[in-house]
Amino acid sequence: MSLSNFRLPFPQPNLEFVTVVADEGKVRAFARIARDIIEDAFPDEDYHLGRFGMVGRNLGVFGPIIQAKFDAHDYTDHKDPLGIVSGNDKLIVIDRTALIGHKLQ
Repeated sequence: MSLSNFRLPFPQPNLEFVTVVADEGKVRAFARIARDIIEDAFPDEDYHLGRFGMVGRNLGVFGPIIQAKFDAHDYTDHKDPLGIVSGNDKLIVIDRTALIGHKLQ
């Protein structure tokens, strides 16, 4: 099955990463992209002001990476802000190796 509706949810109070969310039926995938990865890809942009724009304009790159990790079951259970695990929410971590061969704009 395919994930759909890739989006940047608001608010995102944790400045250490940007979260992209996508859905597949009752399952929700939360993909985290660490701050240092974004800052390395965009060294001339202000992370605090532009992080959503930088990730948003690259959803076409991140989407297939998130889908591939989801298909490979390369995720863990996601805990909500209260520490509750629903069983339907999955956490995917995007690391540098996942971006090899991809060009971010």
